[in-house]
Amino acid sequence: MRLARFLAFVGFLLFSQLSSALDAPPGLIPPGLNPGDEFYIIFAGSDTLDGAQSAATYAAYAATVKANDPDTNAISGWISLFGHDDTTLVTTSAFGGNTSQPIYNTNGDKVADNRAELFSDALDSAIGYDESGAANANNIWTGFLETGAAVGIGDDSLGGHDFVLDGCLVGNAGQADERWAASIATGGAGCTGANFGLYVLSPLLSVTAPLISIAPGSPNFGSHVIGSTSNEYTVTLSNSSTGTADWEISSIDAAVAPFAATGGTCGATPITIAIGDSCTLTYTFNPGAAGPASQNLVIASNALSSPDSLALQGVGLFPEPVPTLNQYAQLFLALVIIAVASVTVRRLV
Repeated sequence: MRLARFLAFVGFLLFSQLSSALDAPPGLIPPGLNPGDEFYIIFAGSDTLDGAQSAATYAAYAATVKANDPDTNAISGWISLFGHDDTTLVTTSAFGGNTSQPIYNTNGDKVADNRAELFSDALDSAIGYDESGAANANNIWTGFLETGAAVGIGDDSLGGHDFVLDGCLVGNAGQADERWAASIATGGAGCTGANFGLYVLSPLLSVTAPLISIAPGSPNFGSHVIGSTSNEYTVTLSNSSTGTADWEISSIDAAVAPFAATGGTCGATPITIAIGDSCTLTYTFNPGAAGPASQNLVIASNALSSPDSLALQGVGLFPEPVPTLNQYAQLFLALVIIAVASVTVRRLV
């Protein structure tokens, strides 16, 4: 029983380290990702400060610098990466329990496949960009090694204690080897002679998917006589998402006879339907043969349900036959005509 409780407690602790991803602002989503994909963003902050600040000042840097751009400012939870004289070290711990997701810079380049690759001497791409996506190959205060480990606390770490009087450790945002974190010690005695930014890491982000509806999903034109055209049937495409995802429709199959697309407000693909918006498609049915007819129009998009389909259906009918007289009715009609004609002749005589 004690073992079971202990294992349950350990499981709870591990689960508590995993945080759910935030919806990524569209401007921060790297190219090539799909709805549901999770990732981090890291940037080299453009705001600068010297190397002799308190740990609290460096921690607060993230919230200040992220406000410089509307995309980074759209979410909270950004974290400054730094090592400090007071033993504060914020590097690998910034990821919590979510360590396997890739890390990108604000230019959309993949910096590392996961946390382990970020804290190494072989990045996929340099961090290289600031919070606004502007190139930044400047020195960046770190106070930690490329592995994320502390370095020279009271000397190379930030905070100004610098007992060797050679400055504090910086990385260079333009480098993809160990120099991204550990390039040189600079700033002079007490680390007050230089001003640089910090690396800032996002919370775990996710590519959101639009919440869509296609109404009706199966337009039924009913029965129509061969050669006649039905009234237009309107189909509404709606994006009722509450997150950040537009509905991006890349293609919709063309309707073919006996169905025809006649217009609507959506226009030609590609189609973008913003959150809370909708547009319409209109179709008609003109049967060329008797019997049921149907066509599934495939809608390809960024929705999780894609490809979706729109099922057109209707029934063609033969025209009603013109009533004809059988031979007995024809004989009876002829006798009536003869009788009427006979009476008419007598009166004339």
